[in-house]
Amino acid sequence: MTLSLVHVGTALAGDASPGAEQVSSNEATSSATNDSETSQSSSQVQEGGGASTGQSQTVVQSASTEQSGGSTATSTQAATNAGSGGKKTQQGNTSSATSSAGNANATNQSSTQAQSAAPAPDPAGAGASGHAQAVHQSAPTKQTADAEAASTQQAPTNVNIVVRVDSPGNDGPVTQTNSSVADATAGNANRVTQAGTQAQAGGGTAGGQSQVAEQSAPTTQASGANAASTQVNPLNLNIVVRNKSPGDTAGVTQANVSQATAGAANTNAVTQGSEQAQTGGGGTGGQSQVAIQDAPTSQTASSTATSAQVAPTNASVSIALVPAADPAGSGVPGTLIQIWIPASIGSSATNTSNAASTATNSSTVTQTAQQTQTGGSAQAGGSGQFQEVVQNASTKQGAAATASSTQSGGGESGSATATATSSDNVSQVAEQSADGALSEATPLYVVGSRRRPFAGAGWVLAGGSSVFTHHARAWTPRKPVTREPHSRPAGRKDFAPHQPHPPVPPQAPAALGAATGGSPGGSLLVFSSLLLPFFLRAPSGARRRRPSVVRRLMGVVSRLERPG
Repeated sequence: MTLSLVHVGTALAGDASPGAEQVSSNEATSSATNDSETSQSSSQVQEGGGASTGQSQTVVQSASTEQSGGSTATSTQAATNAGSGGKKTQQGNTSSATSSAGNANATNQSSTQAQSAAPAPDPAGAGASGHAQAVHQSAPTKQTADAEAASTQQAPTNVNIVVRVDSPGNDGPVTQTNSSVADATAGNANRVTQAGTQAQAGGGTAGGQSQVAEQSAPTTQASGANAASTQVNPLNLNIVVRNKSPGDTAGVTQANVSQATAGAANTNAVTQGSEQAQTGGGGTGGQSQVAIQDAPTSQTASSTATSAQVAPTNASVSIALVPAADPAGSGVPGTLIQIWIPASIGSSATNTSNAASTATNSSTVTQTAQQTQTGGSAQAGGSGQFQEVVQNASTKQGAAATASSTQSGGGESGSATATATSSDNVSQVAEQSADGALSEATPLYVVGSRRRPFAGAGWVLAGGSSVFTHHARAWTPRKPVTREPHSRPAGRKDFAPHQPHPPVPPQAPAALGAATGGSPGGSLLVFSSLLLPFFLRAPSGARRRRPSVVRRLMGVVSRLERPG
């Protein structure tokens, strides 16, 4: 208390003075803000001419953002208000510290690529080379925000003294307040949009088609807020002295308030969209589409609010000095001293300490990939189709909120509220469509290590084989077959005759599927059916000795046609 500020006066009856208002205020405000906005757009178009060479398109977009904001506000107060008077009186001591740190980032990346070769009917486009498209979009974001606010009141004092001597009258209302407030807010906001469109249209017998879209938007956010409010020995004092001054005293309002509020928030929104379309030409090569979307998110929010109130005091008293006789009945004149305190109706005295802390993380990631592959009208030499989508949206969130309220030596009302919230919303959609050519490639049947195309009915013409045409010779009819027993020379093997035998006669035996007197066509068909699987399955060593093998087979067939 500063006595030099105390004014003691005499309140006169009918005094029309408007009253007194005393306010001591100390305020500290700090703010740090970063705001970034980036927009990147790319468009590429390629059109092939005649016998065009390969086409290649590459787009690289990078928009890295790093933001850091720090803010500190400190308010310290040691104030005293002293007043006197019988009219309306308002006294207040206020210490306020406000600190805020914020980062905001918005990034937009968009890319469009288009490639088209010569039209399919154009012979010049028949030798077109492959198409390649690549998009790399990167938008890493790192944000850090720290805010600290501290408000301290050391022995804030409000004193109001009213002394009336031979001055009857009513006293006005009295309001006395000591307030310490600390508010800290830290926030990060990030928004990233990535869009890539790729289109390829093949020409004649175009080469392969390749599309690669890679989108990366890693986000790291950290926010911390710390608010501390301290009140030490706050005092509100109201004294009314009436000496031979009858009258009423109005209500008295007294309050000591310490409040700390801290809030830390992170908000992240990432949207990634990729669209790929491939259309084959005539005999196109393979088609490949790869989409990689990566949006990992790491968020950390920490908030601390501390309010401390030590020995708060509110006091109001009215003292009346009234001439009166001795209440004991002696009849001796004297002075009656009466001490009045405010009633609960019309007056209030409160001491309050509040602490509120909030930590919030919010992340929304949307990933959409669409892939479409369509083969050409005639894919006779076409290769396979390949599609791959990789989507990653890992999220790591940490939220911590601490609130502490302390009152000692006369505290009446205290509250501490801490709230920590994390919200994660991830949406991933992948759509793939692959359509082959209208006229597919001719099916190939593989025997051993060779590829042999078959006709529509699944048969191959035996007379067209190089084995038969290479060893074809003019055959002469043999003499008629007799039914007499036939003796085999000694030492002769059945499967390998030493001398070539005459060709098959016009009439084949029933054992080979032809009746007696039938046409020679049946024997020839059976002979072909025997030779075909043999040559198709024969090992490579036997194929190198085809003339000898043929002679042996011919000998076997001739022996089967002889009697006995």
